[in-house]
Amino acid sequence: MSRQINWVEARFGVSPAATVFNAVSDVQHDLQGRSVQGKADADLFNTTNKLIGASPRFTVSSEDKNNEINVPIGTTGTFTCVHKSELNAAQTPEAGDIRYTLTNALCENHSGGGAHEAIGTLQSTITSRSTDGVTSPLTVSVET
Repeated sequence: MSRQINWVEARFGVSPAATVFNAVSDVQHDLQGRSVQGKADADLFNTTNKLIGASPRFTVSSEDKNNEINVPIGTTGTFTCVHKSELNAAQTPEAGDIRYTLTNALCENHSGGGAHEAIGTLQSTITSRSTDGVTSPLTVSVET
């Protein structure tokens, strides 16, 4: 049931028993960076801008509700997904694909719905934490 075109290999859990999210229609990701800004009394624009935190978050939308709901809220593991690139200079099947890996991931929430006589979707929210408070739990790589 792997019908996704742009998002493939979306899976959550501990390998090799990770749950595969099939029929993925959308993946949204946000580093949720937060900064503090400041300026002197006479300044018009901020003269200081400091990143004070980030909390990577992914939201996966899938028509494969039965499989995705099998990841209970509170489950921890690793979340991975690949964003396929249809435009790549090398003209090879994998070149330009972006692979996201989120370690120390937590399945935070499931929500979903669907219209009458339409395929419903389920959205799973996946958050994470840093192991040491400094190292990002998110790694991003581009296939060459």
